[in-house]
Amino acid sequence: MHYFRVRPEDWDTRLLQIKALGLNTVETYVPWNLHNPSPERWVFEGALDLERFLIAAARHQLYVVLRIGPYICAEWDFGGLPSWLLADPSMRVRTSHPMYLLAVKRYFDRLLPLVERMQTGHGGPVIALQVENEYSHFPEPRDAAYLALLISWLRQAGLTVPLMTADPPGAAASGSLAKDPSLLKAINVLADPRSALLAHNRSCMESEDEAGSEGKWPAKGCPKLIMELWTGWFDNWGADQTHHVRDLDDFLQTVQEGLRDALVGQSFGFVLYTAQINTSRWTRGSTGDAELASTELSLAVQAVRDRAQVFADKHLEAVLERPGFGEPAPITFTVAALALGASINLYMLHGGTSFGFMAGATHLQGYRPAVTSYDFDAPISESGELTQKWHALQELLQRQPGKLDGSVAPRVPLPERAGGTVGYGRVELEKRLPLWSVVEAMAARGAGTQSLRPLLMEMLNNPQSHNPDAQASLLHLNPV
Repeated sequence: MHYFRVRPEDWDTRLLQIKALGLNTVETYVPWNLHNPSPERWVFEGALDLERFLIAAARHQLYVVLRIGPYICAEWDFGGLPSWLLADPSMRVRTSHPMYLLAVKRYFDRLLPLVERMQTGHGGPVIALQVENEYSHFPEPRDAAYLALLISWLRQAGLTVPLMTADPPGAAASGSLAKDPSLLKAINVLADPRSALLAHNRSCMESEDEAGSEGKWPAKGCPKLIMELWTGWFDNWGADQTHHVRDLDDFLQTVQEGLRDALVGQSFGFVLYTAQINTSRWTRGSTGDAELASTELSLAVQAVRDRAQVFADKHLEAVLERPGFGEPAPITFTVAALALGASINLYMLHGGTSFGFMAGATHLQGYRPAVTSYDFDAPISESGELTQKWHALQELLQRQPGKLDGSVAPRVPLPERAGGTVGYGRVELEKRLPLWSVVEAMAARGAGTQSLRPLLMEMLNNPQSHNPDAQASLLHLNPV
């Protein structure tokens, strides 16, 4: 779920729908171009109030994985990079270009203090960060020094949670820092998760000069972590394009295969497999009950450590030392930073809408701009309806043996109205404004800029559609 593709009034409802499905973590990108629409302007309020979104996730006892970029892709305009970067004709984005790094550093200086105080170690919900996105797709030569500097800046800012990259299977060496096992390498897949994870593991071993270590599973720094298991796909404009729909049985089979393979081996994880220890007998203020809860919690920690690979004890302890995101007692402690098997992030569980002109484009088999809707054929539709895919997925997850005590995930009550659609009927456009009429009118008034060659709009101090005021207006439109 991307907070910037959903109206703030609907954040709580969507988070409850995610919780009710049986998951314990929500993932979101952070769009630099909306938060920093011009070099000197910063927007972190209203529809772009990231801290408010993180607090809402914590209120519903959901952990958060933040994918902070700077480049995020996400079928979002310029991959989340602000267009004003291109006003510099020498600019080279996603590299160690000095002016690009200067802009990224200024962005991180604004963003990271917020993220730092929302980490699990400070009582917040942020459990992990992803830097960059599918950097293996970036044209060679890729800039390892750029990635290393991003990691350095994150650590200097006090970010202690796990850091990761995400790339297609087999691309761990080219899309991440091959020699840095502390930077976890995750993958994005559509189907056959076991083969994808095996290819990922081989790629990691080869990048570490360990090609002969066939028995090593998982390879160092390469957990069995699927950052994107695609629930459907996005749509493009074009006469030959149709709404993408992923077959329900095919999707469920893929998820089930991922869960089955997750039970083989051990890895760092935080999404599906959690251990819950019921401490409902503990009431705050009661010393005896608190001691009992502490004893039960210690046993839970030991159980997890006995059965799962310890990535870093301090991350686990940071999660366990705080009671359920501050929810009133009685509570349930959730052991979530370590787990048995793989972890799966369902992309998208809810897609939402690319408001304004923020939909991006692909250039794989020709130029294909994405449509405004980011429905994605996700389990939760663009309008917030729970689809057949959601209900089938909930039933599947309820049956998974992911809890140490063998229990099923608790049922979470859903709000009475989770979504709705309105039919507007046929809409006919009665007026038009030809481009050349505008040009002629501007010329007659002596307005505009004259040039012997076409100019980038950024050179005219006219960045694309990164207008947070217009974005906020669209996000707060009242439904009919």
